[in-house]
Amino acid sequence: SPLVFISHWWGSKIKHFPDCLEHYSRRKEFKQEVLFWIFAFAERHPRKHLQEGPDAGFIGALALADCFLLMLGKGDQVSTFFSRTWCLFEVERAIREKKVMDFALQDPPDVLVETFFDQVGQMEKKTPRSEARSISMREHPFPIQAIEPGLQLDIRTSQASNKEDYERILQAVAGFEPSHLPEPGEARTSQERFCKFNRRLRGELALAMWYQVIQQGLADPKRLARVILADEERTTLNKNFSHSNFGDYHLAQLAAALPSNLLHLQLSLWSSQIGTPGIRALSKSLSQLKHLETLTLDCQMCSRIGQTGVDALGLCLPTTITVLRLNFHGAFAVRNILGLAKGIANLRNLRVLSIDIGGIENMDHRQVRTIAESFPPRLMNLHLGLRGCPYFTSSGVQSMVLSLPPEMSMLSLNFSVCDRINNDAVRWLAFKMPRMLKVLQIDLSDCVQVDDTSVLLLMQKLPSALKGVTIKLAGTRVSLPIQRAGRKLETIRRLLDSQERKTGSVRQSPLRRTGTTTTIDMAEFKFASPTFSSHSHFAQPLAEYARGTHDKPCAGSSIRFLLSVTQRSQGLSEGTYPFASLKEPSTFSKARCNTAPALMKESGKRCATCF
Repeated sequence: SPLVFISHWWGSKIKHFPDCLEHYSRRKEFKQEVLFWIFAFAERHPRKHLQEGPDAGFIGALALADCFLLMLGKGDQVSTFFSRTWCLFEVERAIREKKVMDFALQDPPDVLVETFFDQVGQMEKKTPRSEARSISMREHPFPIQAIEPGLQLDIRTSQASNKEDYERILQAVAGFEPSHLPEPGEARTSQERFCKFNRRLRGELALAMWYQVIQQGLADPKRLARVILADEERTTLNKNFSHSNFGDYHLAQLAAALPSNLLHLQLSLWSSQIGTPGIRALSKSLSQLKHLETLTLDCQMCSRIGQTGVDALGLCLPTTITVLRLNFHGAFAVRNILGLAKGIANLRNLRVLSIDIGGIENMDHRQVRTIAESFPPRLMNLHLGLRGCPYFTSSGVQSMVLSLPPEMSMLSLNFSVCDRINNDAVRWLAFKMPRMLKVLQIDLSDCVQVDDTSVLLLMQKLPSALKGVTIKLAGTRVSLPIQRAGRKLETIRRLLDSQERKTGSVRQSPLRRTGTTTTIDMAEFKFASPTFSSHSHFAQPLAEYARGTHDKPCAGSSIRFLLSVTQRSQGLSEGTYPFASLKEPSTFSKARCNTAPALMKESGKRCATCF
């Protein structure tokens, strides 16, 4: 069952607790019975938890909690919460454990909820920053003045019923053991740590207030920005402003408040009021973050963002970024992403890239080629969203696939509602997909030119290292059994096994023998490489061998890919050619064979067809 840790001050009346918790449960919409951990009823007294270790008392319960609820009290008593030593200490430990804070008032009960456990919560998990959360928060405005006293909190002037508890907590905040005796020169260090403690708590409260301040139009967010900027030790900033009145002015204020030591930044601005000026202000601040590692910026359906905003963002991306997630789906004023591609090309340490540029009409295969050429060689995870791009064609898929790093482990592609995607694109995916992939997700929904032949080929060519596959095919010409099979890896394997049983034979390799004549299935290599465009280039030597014209077929450089493909199907070990058991040629020469260097290096003999 979910566990809710409640931080409260003991001056509030117990009779108000049940009503407040019932109201909180309804707003949170728990799907099952919930457990509330309340210090006054869960622990014996006196409290000695700071001496017993981190797993004792409330610290152990906080580590197991799913939610952290600040019970602020009633009416004019809410400011008392931020003056209690134990309450501040519990809040700081919750921040350290990365718990999302909810707020509650008593008599009448009111709550400010940041996370959900109902159907909305499941939607948030599958589609982060979804609309349902923001609508729920807008429909239930919270009296933000109840949190405002927390912007002046100070652990040094706080109060505790037990003086020994007060001194022990301050020792813990200062970083000393409870039994530590102060020494000369430590007072300054302790004061600095107390200030950091205060700034950290004030910054978290300012972020919790920001959304409601903007929606209710209560005050200028400059004050909140100054509080966040003062928290110099902050390394993570994650805030959701989706479907709100958050505009360019607010984004500029938030950008100016970004701490210089920030490592992870995540902003959801989905369907907000931001435009080009706000993105340019944010880009200017990003260029000053010399340690930023993760940047997530969701600007979906922000139609006011123009070309200069995207270009400025690309030019100002810090080179230290290892995880980059950008969503400009529906930013119709954007004409191209060339500036953004140049910025991505400079991120040599990039490991995870997610970029969604769907719905942009000017997005064609040339721009996708530019993005593909910017992929760093050490890229491991890639998500590319091109949903609803009317001019994106199979040529763009070809350019993208040929630029994929060979050691990539996760690939997600969204080509849904791209009318010009056809079977050629699927064949390119089948033959040029990285062989080290662990997870593959492809969305071809409503690509009306895709049919069974290419999709079956894609399923047959899936890398053997895959652990999970999802291929969405709704709205295509693919038959319903194959559409259903594409949902996961197990069903794809069952489909291929059933087809093999129906045909009564194991799936043949591209290189096969028919009677006494060696033939090549050219259809399977039509899109594998430009060097395979000529049938006679590599089929003729094999046919001559079958007729007895030559002692051994020539393994030319143009068919090395063919030989590598047939190794697995014929059960050969790595580096072994399928001609190893054939009759040895009778001609010897010290000259090196230029046509089959790998083969001649192994045998030291020349190939008859070369002379």
